[in-house]
Amino acid sequence: MEVVTKGIICLKGRSNLVYRIARIEYEEYENGDYSYKFYPNYSVIELLDSDLFQGIPGLDLSRRLVCYERKNITPVFISERTPGNNRVDLEYWLKKYNMDSLNRLEWLIRTDTQYSGDKMFVTRDESEEAEIKVNSMFDITKREDNIHKDLLKIICEGKYLESKEVNINDESRNLLHNVLEPIYYNYFMQKQKKIASGIEKAKKENKYKGRKQKKVDVILLKKLYEDFKNKTISLEACLKLLNISKATFYRKIKKI
Repeated sequence: MEVVTKGIICLKGRSNLVYRIARIEYEEYENGDYSYKFYPNYSVIELLDSDLFQGIPGLDLSRRLVCYERKNITPVFISERTPGNNRVDLEYWLKKYNMDSLNRLEWLIRTDTQYSGDKMFVTRDESEEAEIKVNSMFDITKREDNIHKDLLKIICEGKYLESKEVNINDESRNLLHNVLEPIYYNYFMQKQKKIASGIEKAKKENKYKGRKQKKVDVILLKKLYEDFKNKTISLEACLKLLNISKATFYRKIKKI
């Protein structure tokens, strides 16, 4: 039986903006052959400066290929951030992420461990709608003060927006990013300073109790975890329904 795993290579930029820089696919065949395919999103990659992004290890992006394929070879991007078959504690890692055997792309999608060499990580490819058509760009957000963040999300994820005020596409993406990103960065930093100031004040008044643990519906958590183990729901779908991070998800299921 053929195994197909699809993911999105993402990169976290400043202000916690997430850039979707490439799709990645892993295929494994009955005869033991396998292949990795990379599909770079050049219009998003061009938004990133060299301090933030130095390329995808093992790929020469200057060739600007639509697809980079590696047959029966584990790409550097995968090998340097995932465990190998001969790893001593491999069984521990497979058990931790509810895997029966090692699929290195699947492991990379499920892990909450951040690779130290760069800020890239991989999420599951949920094949979301790439084109958004609305009457007004304000229809995409519930709060007007979030409009910069929501527009940047569309820009950084490589999506397209068609509205009466602005169109986001591969031609306008870079220009709009250069205009909106500094504005949002300034807003983000002011917000962070305000939060830090509030925490410092609370500490001085002995009122700071630390970050509150997010409450999770235990019944829903148990159900979703069973569905996840039975592979009827993806990890990303679980996280969205529970509104928690991967780290919180795995920490909570250890207690049930």
